[in-house]
Amino acid sequence: MNKKMALKSFAIAFIMFSAFAGLHAFTPVSQVSKKATVSFTKSMQYIAVISTQTVFVLDASSFPVSGNIIMTPGVTINSVKIEYTYDTSTPPYMSVSTDSYNVDGSFTALVTPVVPTTNYVFYRIAVEYSKDFLQQPTVYSQWYTIKNPVIMHLDIQRISPYQLNVVVKGAVSGSFVTKTEMEYYVDSDSTTITTVATNNQFDFTTNPVSLPVGTQTFAYRLVVSCDNSDPTQIKYHPSGDTWIEVPVLSSAAKTIGAPGGSLLLDNEDQRYGKSLLTVPSAALTSDVNIVFTECDIDGTYIWPPSKDIVKIYKIDPELHVLNSANGNLASPYATSPADLTLYYGANNNGKYVIKFWDGTAWVELTSVQDMSKKTVSAKVSQLGYFAIFASSAKADNEYRPDTRSFMPGEKIQFKNLSDGDSVTIYNLRGKQVRKISSDPFEWDGRTDGGGYAESGSYIYQIKVNGKIISGSLALIR
Repeated sequence: MNKKMALKSFAIAFIMFSAFAGLHAFTPVSQVSKKATVSFTKSMQYIAVISTQTVFVLDASSFPVSGNIIMTPGVTINSVKIEYTYDTSTPPYMSVSTDSYNVDGSFTALVTPVVPTTNYVFYRIAVEYSKDFLQQPTVYSQWYTIKNPVIMHLDIQRISPYQLNVVVKGAVSGSFVTKTEMEYYVDSDSTTITTVATNNQFDFTTNPVSLPVGTQTFAYRLVVSCDNSDPTQIKYHPSGDTWIEVPVLSSAAKTIGAPGGSLLLDNEDQRYGKSLLTVPSAALTSDVNIVFTECDIDGTYIWPPSKDIVKIYKIDPELHVLNSANGNLASPYATSPADLTLYYGANNNGKYVIKFWDGTAWVELTSVQDMSKKTVSAKVSQLGYFAIFASSAKADNEYRPDTRSFMPGEKIQFKNLSDGDSVTIYNLRGKQVRKISSDPFEWDGRTDGGGYAESGSYIYQIKVNGKIISGSLALIR
C-alpha cells in the first residue's frame, strides 16, 4: 500500500514539475525561442529528463545545454552526457560530459561542435544511472535540432578616404535562411545603427553605402534571419555583440625580408579586386618596412600632370631596387620577380596600364588588365610612384610578337593585350586552330584540342581596341 502511495505521490509531483519546466529550461544563447518538453524512459517510475527542444539559431561556435533529472528514491546518477551529430541524427555520435551534476538533479554542459560549418547540429541527453545499486539501461532524451546557418565572408580591412562607397559580399548556407542584411554605424556612434538590404539571402551583395567625407571608422556586422515571423531567429557575423571595425586609411604597412611576402591594400567594394604587392624570396636582401599608399590624385604633385591618370599609388621606400636571379635590376621595365596589382576604382571603365615614375618621366610597364576585378597588374623591379593611366592607342607592331617562327616547347608572346582582347590562329585553309582570349596571350603551338599543330605556316588575327591586326607565323617541327 505504501509503495502505491509513493508512486502516486511521485506522479503528482512529476506533473507539477512539468508545468513549471520553463524554470529549468536551458537558454543556449541570447535571443532564442524555446519550447519546454519532457523526455522519459519506459520505466517512468525511476527517472525522467526535463530539458528544452531547441528551435533557435545558433549564434556561437558552442552552445550550453542544461536541464533537470527527476528521480525516484534509490536512484543514483552515474553520468550525464550530451551526444551530438551533424545534419542527420544517425551514428557516429560524439559526446561531451556535463560540466556539473548536482544532487537536486540539475546539470549543465557546453557543447563545442568539431565541425562548425555544418548547417544542423542534432543532440540528445544520455543519463547512466543505477537503481538500488543495480545498473539500469541508459536513458536517452529525444533528439533536439539546432539550425546553424554558416556565414562565409572576408572582413574588409581598409576603406579608402577617396572612395567611401562600401559594398559587402559573402555567402550563407542553410536552406532555412530567409533574409540576410547588414547593420552598420560610423565613428563609434553605436546609438545610430542603419540596416542595409542585400540582393539575395544566400550569395549576397549589399546595396552600396556612401560614407560622409571625414569618416574615420566604419563598423558593420551581418544579420541572417531564419524565420521572418520570429525576429529572435537570428545569427550574426561576428557572433554576439562584436562588430567588424574598419579604419578609413590611405595606406598599409608591413616588414618584408629575404623570405619574401605580400602586402595587401584592401578596398571598400568587395565586388572587385584589391591592390597587392607580392615580393618573392630573395627579392630583398634584408628586412624592409614597406608602406603601400593610395595617393590623393589632386594633391600629388608630379610634373608633368596628365588627364589620363585615374589613380596614383606610392610604395616606400621610394626607388628601392629589388634583386633578381641576375643581380640588381635598376631598370623599371626589366624583367622583375615582384608582382604588383592595382585597383583602379569601381567607377572607372575602359582600358588601363600601369606606369612607373623614374624620377623624370612616367615609364609604361607591360600591363595585364582584369576588367571583372577592375585591376591592372605588372612586374616591377623598383619601389616608388605607380600610376594607372587610361590606355592610349598603340602602333600595330606594339601588339605583334617579336618573333615569327618557333619550335615545340617554345612560345610566341603577343604584347600589350588585356581582358576583352583576343588572338585567333588559323591554318592556311582558313580553319581555326587556336583561340586565346585571356592572359597570358601566348601560343605554344598547340590546338584548341590540346595536341600540337602540324609544322607549317599560320595566320594570326589580333582583336584589340575594335580593330584587327593580322600577321603570319611559322611552326617548325
